[in-house]
Amino acid sequence: MMTKLPSVSAALLAGVIFALDVPAQAPRASGDATPPATSYLIHAAQLIDGRSDQPRQNAMILVTGDRIVAVGGSEVASRAPAGTVTIELGSATVLPGLTDTHTHVLLQGDITAADYDEQLLKESIPYRTIRATMAARTALMNGFTTIRDLETEGAMYADVDVKTAINRGV
Repeated sequence: MMTKLPSVSAALLAGVIFALDVPAQAPRASGDATPPATSYLIHAAQLIDGRSDQPRQNAMILVTGDRIVAVGGSEVASRAPAGTVTIELGSATVLPGLTDTHTHVLLQGDITAADYDEQLLKESIPYRTIRATMAARTALMNGFTTIRDLETEGAMYADVDVKTAINRGV
C-alpha cells in the first residue's frame, strides 16, 4: 500500500508520521498474543541525519513498530517485510526529531505577570494539565519529539502525569 501525503513546506519527522496513521491501542492483558508490528517505508527527497555535512538524497527510512530499523537509499526497500506501508513524501526533507531543553508545558502563551498570576492562581491543576497535553501535542507536531519541562509552577506532579499519559499512549 502506498500513501502520498500532500505537499508540505516544513521538514517532516518520522515520529510525526505515526500520528497520522497509527491508532492508539489499549493496553493488552498478559498472555494476549502481540500483533505483528506494522512497518513503514518512508521515501523523501532528502534526509538530514545529523552525521554528515550534506543531506542524503533520495532517502529511504524503514520503520517497524516504534523503531527505525534501516536508513539509506533504494537498497532499504529490499529489507521491507511483506505488508509494509510506503509513505511518499515527494520533495520533503526528513530530519531527526528535535529536542527542546527548556519548556514550561504547564504554562501557556507568551507569559506576562498577569498571565502568570491568572494561570497559577485561578486555573485548577487538572485544567492546566489538560492544556499541557495540548502543548505537548503542539510541540510534537512542530517537530519536537523530546521536551524537557523545567518546573510545574505549583502544579505538583502534573508534569509527571502528562509524561505517564504519553508513555501509555493516552
